[in-house]
Amino acid sequence: MISVLAVTFSAQAQFGFGAKGGLSLTNLIGGGAPHDVMFNYHVGAFVEYRFSNHLAISPEVLFSAQGGSHKLSDIQIGDIITESTKQKWTTNYVTVPVMLKLYATDRLSIDLGPQFGFNVTSKGKTESDNFEANSVDIKDFTETFELSAGLGITYYITHSIFVQGRYTIGLTKTYDSGVLKDTELLKDAFLKNARNGVGQISIGIKL
Repeated sequence: MISVLAVTFSAQAQFGFGAKGGLSLTNLIGGGAPHDVMFNYHVGAFVEYRFSNHLAISPEVLFSAQGGSHKLSDIQIGDIITESTKQKWTTNYVTVPVMLKLYATDRLSIDLGPQFGFNVTSKGKTESDNFEANSVDIKDFTETFELSAGLGITYYITHSIFVQGRYTIGLTKTYDSGVLKDTELLKDAFLKNARNGVGQISIGIKL
């Protein structure tokens, strides 16, 4: 019986790979402070091993631009009033989602699983209608590794072209709270507990 099941299981298994990319809506969550969504992007490749008609696993490797922004009160310096002032934080990652795909139909799957992120660049910037400051490198204040959880859906428009929606929420802190006090840019208290929240809308092709 085990041999028969193994042969049947192998016969049903399908292997595919492809590429995907699209729009990301990103922000920093936690800490209770107001923050705004930033428009970013993601792009990368994936493999999919389909065990049966209803179950598959799909590891991915993506470059994911992430981060968030925070609106400040208007500031007056001499005769100049800086309006619509924002602080922006950009944290870019190489992410490795490992999604378990539960196929409800041949075209539609529910995807869930962990995501492992590795910080590549991290910058901060203050800007307003009156000025735009230079970006400050804050990689030393950013955690190098991030663990997230993802949930989404995939729908195949054709046999190989699909659209996908996913939301990932960080389970670990984005910034190193132990060194936040050493920089004015990261003095906001909510950043001490900030985590990445990322919504993704993707289009891809599987070969």
